[in-house]
Amino acid sequence: MNIRKRNVLLVTVISVVMAILRTLLVSVNLEKNSGNADIYYLPENFAVIAFAVASAILLLAFLVSAFKFGRKTVELDDASIASSVGSLIASFALIGTTIAYSFVFDARQKDPDFFANGIHGRDMVDSQEPSVLEIFVIAFAVASALKFLLIGIRNHRIAKLKPSSVSILTLFPIIFSALRLLYDFVETSAIPFASSNAYHMVSLIAVLLFFLTEGKAYVSESKAVLTDFYGYTAIFMLSVFAIPNFILHVFGTLTFDIDAAFSIADTGIAVYVITKLYSSKTTEAE
Repeated sequence: MNIRKRNVLLVTVISVVMAILRTLLVSVNLEKNSGNADIYYLPENFAVIAFAVASAILLLAFLVSAFKFGRKTVELDDASIASSVGSLIASFALIGTTIAYSFVFDARQKDPDFFANGIHGRDMVDSQEPSVLEIFVIAFAVASALKFLLIGIRNHRIAKLKPSSVSILTLFPIIFSALRLLYDFVETSAIPFASSNAYHMVSLIAVLLFFLTEGKAYVSESKAVLTDFYGYTAIFMLSVFAIPNFILHVFGTLTFDIDAAFSIADTGIAVYVITKLYSSKTTEAE
């Protein structure tokens, strides 16, 4: 096993361990905004601050590792089994998220008091109709799911798509990540800043930058240092936000809603990034 694969596995293990620790941390220190709202806050005690400091140190270590081992040009391999499996997992996770959203939308139509029942997640808009931004987020979630599905099936089973075609298709998850980031920014600007939002926003930024470098790598030389650092950061931040958030919703601490569904999507994307980095190679720059 080469050093790149070992680094990816090490980052994955660290991310899972930190996600488990943060799940325990949140479950012990969680302070809900109100009895029927699923926005939670964490007190600024020693454990919460120590976890944030440890996360910052790990991100710095990921940056050092990326600079040390990522000086060559990265080559992405969509035909590998690992990459294909990761693409399919991301696709199914996004499809599941859109299905969950359809149930939430249906509940909006049937229950006029839906937003007052505490099952809305972070949506604070008093409306039964989806916003234009929501529609675009879901539309590009579907488009991204189809992209991952196509890459996962075609590039492993049939003749590979041209790199330029894959680069164009990568625009779908790029725009999807950008829209989600914008949606979170709009949502959090209308409500107090929850303790988990910083982790989520950084994870979306890292995913967006990873997809940008991924798309560039298909059509021109791209340094592995950027792909690795953005990938490591995305894996870590997605894990420490999505896994605890999903567990809290599933086991009844919070109500299962669209936030939990998007945590499934985030976990699927994290798996995609892991498999993409694991199957990638590096070559000397021309």
